[in-house]
Amino acid sequence: YGDFSNPTPAPITIIPQNRTLSAISLGGGHVCSILDNGSVFCWGGGRNGQLGDGTHSNTSTVGNYVPLPAGRTAISISSGVRHTCTILDDHSTWCWGNNTEGQIGDGTSVPNTGEANWEHNHPSSPVAVSVPAGVEFAAISAVKTILVLLQQTVRYGAGAVMVVAS
Repeated sequence: YGDFSNPTPAPITIIPQNRTLSAISLGGGHVCSILDNGSVFCWGGGRNGQLGDGTHSNTSTVGNYVPLPAGRTAISISSGVRHTCTILDDHSTWCWGNNTEGQIGDGTSVPNTGEANWEHNHPSSPVAVSVPAGVEFAAISAVKTILVLLQQTVRYGAGAVMVVAS
């Protein structure tokens, strides 16, 4: 997890060549970012699928692009402990990773079965968050996944603090 004896900031060198960061979100052992072209790029621990690249790899030290729907770009991103969500330019929201408490927002959950590698059952690629027709998201916080709609708030997963949009 790093050497904290030298608090000098270090540049992030994992970003693809000829790209810059537009946004960054730190989860519990993984990092996801929006690059200057609107793509999503993640690295770090991925055992629960939180890297969004379709794998359940223990660690990615090179980083991977997250496949977004065709023609879409990310405008906002937020990482929870073991999952990440992003709002796209059409205001749809997509999440991936740990879904033990339903925090992915698709109406499902993946209970801890205690089996070896049970965490490999979590979605490792983006899954569309289920919402009524015409609903658009304005902001997101993936601690337990709180989505702020343009006029109201929806909560996915347990234990979230409710936020009301004005």
